[in-house]
Parts: sequence; structure tokens; C-alpha cells
Amino acid sequence: MKSLACILIFGLATYAFAADRRPVALNPVASTDSEIMSGEYKFDPSIHSDVLAGIETEMWARAYWPKDLKANRPILFFLHGNHSTCGTLTTPRSDWDCTYTTEGVCPTGMTVVQNHAGFEYLGKHFASLGYIVVSINANRGITCNEGEDEDSGLILARGRLVLKHIELWRNWATAGGAPKSLGIAAETFIDKVDFKQVGLMGHSRGGEGVRAAYNLYREENSRWREKIPGLLIRGIFEIGSVDGQSNRVLNAEDTAWSALIPMCDGDVSDFAGRLPFERMMSYTSESRKTPKSISMVWGANHNFFNSEWQENDSYGCFNHSKIFGDGPESKEQQAVAVQLTTAFFVANVGNDRISEQAQTLDPVWTPAQSLLNITRIDRDHIYTLDEAYRGTVDNFDRTTGTSSAGINNEAVGVNIENIEGEPNRVRVAWQSPSADRFLQLNANEPGQGRDIGHFESLDFRVRRMLAEESHSALDFEISLAYADGSFSDRVAVSEFSEIVGPATQEDLFQTIRIPLKEFSPKKEVRGIRFTFNKTGQDKVEFAQVRFGASLKAEIEPDVELPALSPSFGKFGMGTASPPPAMTLFLSNSRAVIGDVRSVKKHGSRAIEIAVTSTRKPFPVESSLPTLFMGGSAFTVSRHEGPRRIVFTIPLKDWVQLPLKGPMHVQYGTRKPTKVWQMPRYDLSSWSI
Repeated sequence: MKSLACILIFGLATYAFAADRRPVALNPVASTDSEIMSGEYKFDPSIHSDVLAGIETEMWARAYWPKDLKANRPILFFLHGNHSTCGTLTTPRSDWDCTYTTEGVCPTGMTVVQNHAGFEYLGKHFASLGYIVVSINANRGITCNEGEDEDSGLILARGRLVLKHIELWRNWATAGGAPKSLGIAAETFIDKVDFKQVGLMGHSRGGEGVRAAYNLYREENSRWREKIPGLLIRGIFEIGSVDGQSNRVLNAEDTAWSALIPMCDGDVSDFAGRLPFERMMSYTSESRKTPKSISMVWGANHNFFNSEWQENDSYGCFNHSKIFGDGPESKEQQAVAVQLTTAFFVANVGNDRISEQAQTLDPVWTPAQSLLNITRIDRDHIYTLDEAYRGTVDNFDRTTGTSSAGINNEAVGVNIENIEGEPNRVRVAWQSPSADRFLQLNANEPGQGRDIGHFESLDFRVRRMLAEESHSALDFEISLAYADGSFSDRVAVSEFSEIVGPATQEDLFQTIRIPLKEFSPKKEVRGIRFTFNKTGQDKVEFAQVRFGASLKAEIEPDVELPALSPSFGKFGMGTASPPPAMTLFLSNSRAVIGDVRSVKKHGSRAIEIAVTSTRKPFPVESSLPTLFMGGSAFTVSRHEGPRRIVFTIPLKDWVQLPLKGPMHVQYGTRKPTKVWQMPRYDLSSWSI
């Protein structure tokens, strides 16, 4: 394992293009030698109607806390993702059965998967720093279970489960009654927990699940506000998370938010966890000063951030080296998770938080050396307060050649194309370096400009598109275009970033943040000029070019945040496009229809279609298995063994299907990597 990391770091050193002038971020604080305690609670299964109506769930979690427990300690709640609940063997585990989910026991010869125990390395670390940590188990009733039409991934159920645990802890911290299984007196946590300093962390479906908890608590007329009065969630950290698996659009308004994207993720391979960031880019006002960030971790897979998920999910790293083996774990990935979550939570959650710890998440700083010793980290970052902190130059939301302000841009010696997407961007290609090759983005007409004196940086997002095995660094120069037609000093981008790769074919961007003082600005600014005079033939995409101002570190007031109006966006149904051949991973897999029957679900008629894989098993993952029929996508399903998935289609949607058409199963609705080919269907051949 160490040799892999060393190879990767050696590679990084070879393509350093120019001296990086950015200051180096502080190393995230290390674990202390403080004595910690831990214990579990697991109550009898019950139907908790405020979690999941009509289905038994369990209040089961493992907790960690410092033995010397002082008053008003911050508390973190962790939630694992979607995985099998029963498995075999010890090291490595082989997990493929879901019987525990519905029955509460595993088949003979199998054991319950301790999905929540996979974050012990994080729990012990944060307990040593003075936090209380609760790692929640969602096995019973939720993990690996069938979703609902409005909650296909049981994301909202996961959010309610998290809130139920927070409610338990608030009761224990006010009236006592902590369970004996924790090995402590019932009154131990009274006055020891500060519910105005709460952080959430979720992995995989747990990522969107904790984001759901935040939104469910804050929504208008939420019953959870009565159950847990005064709760303030200061930050949400997500690892390899999903998005869009319920009928809610779930963002992180008014709180700090950060996502870790594993660049070799074989489960959430479309990197859906970046989508909240794209949505939150449009924020112009929040009640609280909050940063949003993404850390893209080169060489990391999906599973090994949970030490109980011991089978490698990745099918390879695109154009870079991995930091994991075949199993059962990756200490390198765990070390990255420890450092990034520490930088986030220590900076944002706790009365004694250290704002400087967040430096490693902000691209104005070079990543902490302790991280660079393991792998490469690219960052995407915004502050989402209001327009006083953001001065847009171009969001590429108009036709090619026109800026967001409706002003003509200028391009010489390069090919440009505005592309609509998440985010909107401009694609720029050139054949050779030249001082005469440039793209100038204009926010004002000739002779007009704007005063940028109150801004501190030039920010833009960039994505490199050419695949080069050498990862040689991309370099170009940037200058401010003044209203009078003159230009500022030129700044080489390589002095304030390192643009290499690409390490993926997906739409991942990194933020470049250059202090404005580097340009020695003297006049009103009309626009920004990118001059492609450093690197040979290349192709890049730019998004959201803007001026920005840093948020000053300060203690936020302990005031209740305003209620949010829920935002709804139906996920799952829609026009299906053929999966691109270049992304197929299991393209040789086949599946056939088993039985088809009419059932009654949640008081409505539906059709169940059993699909059987003829070659490779259907994995239990956080990406949604999706059945495409005649151009429509259906995501409500349950696993019945490793080779059988049963999909549920509401009758109202069934009757809208074409009589005949193509069908297949894939994981996810965006750019799939796992696809099972199937024969064409004919509705008239089924007796229902």
C-alpha cells in the first residue's frame, strides 16, 4: 500500500510546472493521547412512525466520547451508506444478503454487517479532540430495503432516523437515562452536550441522508423542531454521496458544507455528490456566513472509507494511480478522511473551533503537506453569502461569444463554445502556445468598467479535458482588462494552482483563487483575459468567472435559523438515453424478466417486475438500480438475493408505457457504468 502512495507522490513531483506561491495550509490537528470511552446502544426493533411508517426500524448506534467529559461538548452524528446487511467470512468480508433488513436475523452461516462500526477510526479520533461522536446503524428497515415512489433511496427515512437519534441524545443530556450498555451512569451526559454545536457526516446514501436530516428539521411546520428545540447544525460533511434519490431537492443552506469525492469511485461513479455544490453556486443570500467546498481525492475508491466494506468497488482509476489494493481496506484513504473531516469540523463545529483549520479546503492555500504526502487533492470552493462577496464576470449562460452581462467577449486564435450543463461552461481549445491566443471575458462595454477595490480575489473554475499520461501541468497567463483598453500585470496560473490530468471524464471542476493584489490593479476593470502562451495543444473548460471576497472568521450567534420551504423535484421518471459505450463496466452482463404481477403498495395498485441476472450478481450499492422501459426510468426496487431485483412500477405509469420497446437495467440515471442488457419487452405477452 505504501509503495502505491509513494509512486503517486513521485509522479506529482515530476509534473510540478512552476513554483507555487500560495501559502501552505496548516496540517489538520492530530489525535491526542486523551483517554476515550465507547459503547453501543441497541433497542428492540419497533415501528417508529416518525422514521418509517409501517416498517420496523432499530435505534442502534456506537458512541465515542472523552473520558474526561467537560460541559457543553460538540457532538457529531455519522451515518453509513447503502450496503448488504448480512455477509460471510471475516477478513475480507463478503457481503451480499439483505435478510436482516426485514427479518432482524441473517441466514444460517452469515453474520450481521456492522455497517456503523466502519467509522471507528473517525469516532476515536474526534473523541480524542473532545467531541462526542455517534455512529448510527440503519440496517433494520432501511439499508438495502425497498424504497417508495417519493423516496426511492429511503433518503428521507435516513434523515428522520438521524433526527430520532439526536432526539434520544437531547433527552439523555437534559433528563438523563443514558442506556446501561454504554457502560456509564444514566446521568453522565447531563449538561455535557451542546446541541447548538452539532455536525453531521454521511457516507454514500448516508451523505444525502444527513443532508435530508438538516432539511427536515428546518422545514416549515417541522415536528422535529418541537422534539429537538434549539438544535443548530453547524456543518455537514459528505463522502462519496448520492443526490436526487427522493422527491426533495436537498441543499445545505445556512450551514457549512463539504464533500469528499473519491476519484476512482466505482459505485457513485457519476460523482452525484457534487450536484448540491452546483445548485448552491446560485445562492445570493444566506442567514449565516457559510463556505461550501469539494475535495477531489485522487486514487480513492468508494468502499474503503468504511472499514467494514472490505471489497473493492472500483473498476480502475482513469489516468492516475490508486491508493488502495484489492482489500480489505486502505489506510491511506482513512488517513485522508481523518484529515479532511478534521479540517472541516474543527473549523466549523464547537465553541473552541479553530477557523484556520479550514485552510486546507480553500484553494487560496496549498493543501496541507500531511495530505500531499498521501495523494493529490483538487478543491472546488465557494462562499455563498451575498453579492457583496461575489462579482460575476461570466457564468456562460448565454450564446457563445456573449457574456452574462450581454457584452461581446473576444477570442483570437482559439476555438470556443458555450455549453449548457451543471455547470454552464465555455470550452476553449488551441493548437499551440502564442501570445496572440486569448479569450477575453467582458462584463462591461468598451470604455466602461467597474471598481473592484472591495474584492480580494479573482476566482474561476476550470476543468482540463485532454488525457495525458504524463499529467504535465497546464499553464497560461491571466490579466485584468481595463476600461481604457490597457491591461494589468500578467499572472501565470501555475503560480497559484496546479492544473493537471484529467483524472476523470466526468464534469469535475477545480476552483482557482488568485489574490487581486498580484495583478497590481490600478483602474476600473472591464473584463478578464486568459492568454494561452505557455502550454501546447490543449483543451479546457471554464465556469463561473468572478471576483470574490473572503469571509472573516467570527463566532456566529446562537440564534435559531429561519424555516425553509421544502423544494420538490421528482427524480426517477424521465426520458432515457442509451448508455454511452465508453462508460460501460458490466457491458457483457445480461438479465431476463422473471415473474410479473399486480400488487397493492401504499394503498395504490402497482406492477412488480422481477429481473434476474444471468451472469454477474446485482451489487447492493448506493447508486440506485434503475429499470429503463420504453424511455421511462423506474427506481423503486428491492434485492431478493444476489441475482434478483424486483422493481415496482405504479399502475398510473405502467399504463403510459408503449406496448413494445427496449429495456435494460443500470445503476444510476446519469452516465452509468454498470449495465445489464435485456431483450425487448412486449406488454401483451404478460398476463397481469
